[in-house]
Amino acid sequence: MSHRRCSRPSPRLAALGLLSATVAVSIALPAGAQSPLSLVNIGQPTLGGDARLEGRGGWGMAESDTLAPAFKNLAGLPGLRRVALSVSGFGETIASSGPEGTRDNRRVMAPDLRLAVPLRSGRAVFTAGFRARRSTQYDVTVSRAWTVAGDTVALGDEQFVREGTQFAVPLGATCSITPALALAAGLSLERGAIRERISHYFLDALDSLATLRSSRLVREDRFAGLSATLSARYAPLPGFALGAAWSPGWDCDVTREVETLNVVGSADTSYTLRMPPAWSLGASWRLAQRWSIGADYDLRQFSRLTGRPDWESDLTDEWFLALGCERSGSQVRRGGWRNLPLRLGATVGRWGYRVGGEDVREWRVAAGTGFNFRDGGGRVDLAVSYGRVGSRERNGYGDEVWRLAVSVIGLEKYW
Repeated sequence: MSHRRCSRPSPRLAALGLLSATVAVSIALPAGAQSPLSLVNIGQPTLGGDARLEGRGGWGMAESDTLAPAFKNLAGLPGLRRVALSVSGFGETIASSGPEGTRDNRRVMAPDLRLAVPLRSGRAVFTAGFRARRSTQYDVTVSRAWTVAGDTVALGDEQFVREGTQFAVPLGATCSITPALALAAGLSLERGAIRERISHYFLDALDSLATLRSSRLVREDRFAGLSATLSARYAPLPGFALGAAWSPGWDCDVTREVETLNVVGSADTSYTLRMPPAWSLGASWRLAQRWSIGADYDLRQFSRLTGRPDWESDLTDEWFLALGCERSGSQVRRGGWRNLPLRLGATVGRWGYRVGGEDVREWRVAAGTGFNFRDGGGRVDLAVSYGRVGSRERNGYGDEVWRLAVSVIGLEKYW
C-alpha cells in the first residue's frame, strides 16, 4: 500500500486567501461618496480590470500571460500551469464641482476577486470570482421651504441619500482549440441593491404647523439575474493577437420595497429590467522583445434597456476606448530600475446615461509598474491615473479624479 503525503499550502497562498476573505466582505458594502454624476440607479462603472490593465489604459482583450493572468477575456487563460488567485482594489479622491459649490469625496473599493484553476496541463482552465460592476453613493442636504395652508414657511432641511452596488459572481471555462485559437464561456449570477432615502426635518414649525413631524421615505430596489458571455482569442501571427467577447441581453428581476416612516404607509412591487447586450473587441502587438501596444473597444447598448420608462429619455450607449503600451519586466543582472515593467495608457469613453440632457464624457491617463515574487510565484502591480468626468458647462457637474490601483496575483502548483 502506498501513502501520499499531503502538502500544506504555501504561506504566500495562505496570505492571499486571508486577504481574499477580507476583500469579499468589503466588496458587497456600498462604495464611498461619489459625485452627482452617479445619481442614476444603474450607477457609475467601477474599475474594469486589474492594476496592470489600468496602468496601460485598460486594454487586455487579446492578453495572454501565464505569469500575470488577466481576466478581462477568459479565452486568454489557456497555457496557465498554476492555480492563480488575483485580488484587485483601488482608492481614489474625487473633486466635484456643481451649482451647490465644490466637494471632495474619497473612497476605497475592492471590485475584483478571481480564481483560475488549470486543467489538462493548462489546455483548459476553470475560473470563478466576485466582481463589482457599478456603484453609487451620494448624499446631500439642502434647506427647504414648504407651502402649508397657503403660507410658505422655512421649516428645515431635506436630505437625499442614494447608495448601493451591482455585483456579479462569475463562473467560466476556457479551452485551447488550436495553438492559435482559444474559446471561453461564462455565466454570472447578477445581484445588487440600490437604496434611496429622502428625509424631511422640520426644525422651526409655527403654532399652526405644530403637528408636522420629520418624515422619511425609503425606497430599495433589489436586483437578481443571470448573464452569459462568450469570448475568443486568436493569435494568427507571432506577437499579434485579437480578442472578442459578446454578452447577450438578459432579464434582471427587480423587487422594490417602499416604506414611509412617521407616516403610515408601505408598498412592495416588482418589475423586470431587460438589460442590454455588450460587446468587446481588442488587439495587441509585440513590437520588440520587451515592448507591446494594444487597444480595446467596449460597448454596452444601454439605449436598448427596457423596464424603466422614467430612465429611457436619459439612456444612451455606453462605450470606452483604451489605448496603451507596456514594457515587460526583465531580469538582467544589475539592471536595477530598468528591469521593472513600465506601462502607459489612456482611456476615453461615454457613460450609459445623460446628465443635464447631455452625454457624460470621461477621459483619463495612467501609468503603472509591478514587482514579481521570487521564483515566479506571483506579482504585485500598481497604477496611478488622473481623469475627468463630465463638464460643468454641459452637465452642470464635473469631476476631477485621482486613482491608485493595486493588484496582487499569487501562483501555486497543485499537481
